[in-house]
Amino acid sequence: MFPEDIKEFFKHDFDRQIKSIFIREDDSITSDKIRYKGELATDFFNEHFENAPGNFQQIKKDSLYGELGRIYAYNNDTIRYYKEINITVTNRDSGWDIGEFKIGDTENALITKYPASTKIQKYFNIRYEDIKRNYFYWVALTEDKGNITYIIKDHIIDKIEISLKP
Repeated sequence: MFPEDIKEFFKHDFDRQIKSIFIREDDSITSDKIRYKGELATDFFNEHFENAPGNFQQIKKDSLYGELGRIYAYNNDTIRYYKEINITVTNRDSGWDIGEFKIGDTENALITKYPASTKIQKYFNIRYEDIKRNYFYWVALTEDKGNITYIIKDHIIDKIEISLKP
Protein backbone atom coordinates (compact mmCIF):
# COMPACT_ATOMS: atom_id res chain seq x y z
CA MET A 1 0.00 0.00 0.00
CA PHE A 2 2.73 2.49 1.00
CA PRO A 3 6.26 2.50 -0.42
CA GLU A 4 8.89 1.10 1.95
CA ASP A 5 10.49 4.49 2.64
CA ILE A 6 7.13 5.92 3.77
CA LYS A 7 6.59 2.94 6.09
CA GLU A 8 10.05 3.51 7.59
CA PHE A 9 9.26 7.20 8.06
CA PHE A 10 6.18 6.39 10.17
CA LYS A 11 8.07 3.75 12.17
CA HIS A 12 10.79 6.26 13.11
CA ASP A 13 10.60 7.32 16.74
CA PHE A 14 10.64 11.12 16.31
CA ASP A 15 9.57 11.66 19.90
CA ARG A 16 12.67 9.87 21.15
CA GLN A 17 14.90 11.78 18.74
CA ILE A 18 13.51 15.16 19.84
CA LYS A 19 13.75 14.29 23.52
CA SER A 20 17.38 13.22 23.11
CA ILE A 21 18.20 16.81 22.18
CA PHE A 22 16.73 18.25 25.38
CA ILE A 23 16.90 15.55 28.04
CA ARG A 24 20.05 15.66 30.12
CA GLU A 25 21.56 12.57 31.68
CA ASP A 26 23.53 14.66 34.23
CA ASP A 27 20.80 14.62 36.84
CA SER A 28 18.57 11.77 35.75
CA ILE A 29 16.30 9.65 37.96
CA THR A 30 16.55 5.90 38.39
CA SER A 31 13.34 4.08 37.54
CA ASP A 32 13.16 2.67 41.08
CA LYS A 33 12.33 6.22 42.25
CA ILE A 34 8.94 5.94 40.52
CA ARG A 35 6.50 4.23 42.82
CA TYR A 36 2.78 3.83 43.18
CA LYS A 37 1.72 3.48 46.84
CA GLY A 38 5.21 2.25 47.69
CA GLU A 39 5.36 -0.31 44.88
CA LEU A 40 7.75 0.02 41.93
CA ALA A 41 5.87 1.35 38.90
CA THR A 42 6.99 -1.58 36.74
CA ASP A 43 5.83 -4.09 39.37
CA PHE A 44 2.53 -2.23 39.70
CA PHE A 45 1.85 -2.55 35.98
CA ASN A 46 2.95 -6.15 35.77
CA GLU A 47 0.88 -7.19 38.76
CA HIS A 48 -2.22 -4.99 38.54
CA PHE A 49 -2.65 -4.19 34.87
CA GLU A 50 -1.83 -7.57 33.38
CA ASN A 51 -3.50 -9.61 36.13
CA ALA A 52 -6.47 -7.37 36.96
CA PRO A 53 -7.27 -5.23 33.92
CA GLY A 54 -10.83 -4.74 35.15
CA ASN A 55 -9.58 -2.11 37.61
CA PHE A 56 -8.58 0.08 34.66
CA GLN A 57 -11.40 1.84 32.84
CA GLN A 58 -10.68 1.92 29.11
CA ILE A 59 -11.48 5.39 27.80
CA LYS A 60 -10.35 5.08 24.21
CA LYS A 61 -8.88 2.61 21.75
CA ASP A 62 -6.90 4.21 18.95
CA SER A 63 -4.38 3.58 16.24
CA LEU A 64 -1.31 5.80 16.06
CA TYR A 65 0.79 5.33 12.92
CA GLY A 66 -0.65 1.87 12.50
CA GLU A 67 0.13 0.82 16.06
CA LEU A 68 -2.78 0.00 18.34
CA GLY A 69 -2.92 1.98 21.54
CA ARG A 70 -5.27 2.23 24.46
CA ILE A 71 -6.06 4.94 26.97
CA TYR A 72 -7.24 4.06 30.49
CA ALA A 73 -8.38 5.89 33.58
CA TYR A 74 -7.16 4.65 36.93
CA ASN A 75 -7.84 6.55 40.19
CA ASN A 76 -8.28 9.89 38.34
CA ASP A 77 -4.97 9.50 36.48
CA THR A 78 -4.63 8.71 32.79
CA ILE A 79 -2.56 5.81 31.44
CA ARG A 80 -1.72 5.59 27.73
CA TYR A 81 -0.23 2.52 26.08
CA TYR A 82 1.41 2.93 22.69
CA LYS A 83 5.13 2.35 22.29
CA GLU A 84 5.63 3.39 25.90
CA ILE A 85 3.58 3.38 29.06
CA ASN A 86 2.56 6.99 29.73
CA ILE A 87 0.93 8.01 33.00
CA THR A 88 -0.46 11.50 33.51
CA VAL A 89 -0.71 12.29 37.21
CA THR A 90 -3.11 15.13 38.00
CA ASN A 91 -4.05 14.38 41.60
CA ARG A 92 -1.54 15.10 44.39
CA ASP A 93 -3.04 12.35 46.55
CA SER A 94 -3.26 9.64 43.89
CA GLY A 95 -0.41 7.64 45.43
CA TRP A 96 2.36 8.31 42.91
CA ASP A 97 5.83 9.16 44.22
CA ILE A 98 7.93 10.44 41.36
CA GLY A 99 11.51 11.39 42.10
CA GLU A 100 10.53 13.00 45.40
CA PHE A 101 8.06 15.43 43.80
CA LYS A 102 4.28 15.67 43.79
CA ILE A 103 1.61 17.90 42.29
CA GLY A 104 1.67 21.25 44.10
CA ASP A 105 5.41 21.29 44.85
CA THR A 106 7.31 24.40 43.81
CA GLU A 107 9.27 24.85 40.61
CA ASN A 108 12.21 26.16 42.69
CA ALA A 109 12.52 22.83 44.51
CA LEU A 110 12.60 21.03 41.15
CA ILE A 111 15.27 23.43 39.82
CA THR A 112 17.38 22.88 42.94
CA LYS A 113 17.17 19.07 42.61
CA TYR A 114 17.65 18.89 38.80
CA PRO A 115 19.67 21.94 37.73
CA ALA A 116 20.87 20.51 34.40
CA SER A 117 17.41 19.30 33.32
CA THR A 118 15.72 22.58 34.24
CA LYS A 119 18.06 24.99 32.45
CA ILE A 120 15.69 25.29 29.50
CA GLN A 121 11.94 25.72 29.81
CA LYS A 122 10.03 23.89 27.09
CA TYR A 123 6.75 25.34 25.91
CA PHE A 124 3.63 23.65 24.63
CA ASN A 125 1.30 26.63 24.38
CA ILE A 126 0.99 28.82 21.35
CA ARG A 127 -0.59 31.81 23.08
CA TYR A 128 1.95 34.43 24.08
CA GLU A 129 0.08 35.13 27.31
CA ASP A 130 0.61 31.54 28.44
CA ILE A 131 4.31 31.18 27.66
CA LYS A 132 5.51 32.64 30.97
CA ARG A 133 2.88 30.72 32.97
CA ASN A 134 2.81 27.24 31.39
CA TYR A 135 5.86 25.21 30.43
CA PHE A 136 7.56 21.94 31.27
CA TYR A 137 10.86 20.27 32.08
CA TRP A 138 12.04 16.83 31.05
CA VAL A 139 14.09 14.73 33.47
CA ALA A 140 15.59 11.53 32.07
CA LEU A 141 15.36 8.09 33.58
CA THR A 142 18.69 6.28 33.76
CA GLU A 143 19.56 3.52 31.30
CA ASP A 144 17.29 5.10 28.66
CA LYS A 145 14.17 3.72 30.39
CA GLY A 146 12.05 6.81 29.70
CA ASN A 147 11.56 10.25 31.18
CA ILE A 148 9.51 12.35 33.57
CA THR A 149 7.78 15.52 32.37
CA TYR A 150 7.08 18.06 35.08
CA ILE A 151 4.41 20.47 33.82
CA ILE A 152 4.62 23.85 35.52
CA LYS A 153 1.82 26.37 35.89
CA ASP A 154 2.47 29.63 37.74
CA HIS A 155 5.73 28.20 39.22
CA ILE A 156 3.98 25.16 40.74
CA ILE A 157 4.08 21.55 39.50
CA ASP A 158 0.62 21.20 37.95
CA LYS A 159 0.91 17.74 36.31
CA ILE A 160 3.50 15.02 36.08
CA GLU A 161 3.79 12.70 33.10
CA ILE A 162 5.75 9.48 33.37
CA SER A 163 6.97 7.78 30.18
CA LEU A 164 8.32 4.26 30.72
CA LYS A 165 9.77 2.06 28.02
CA PRO A 166 8.73 -1.58 28.26
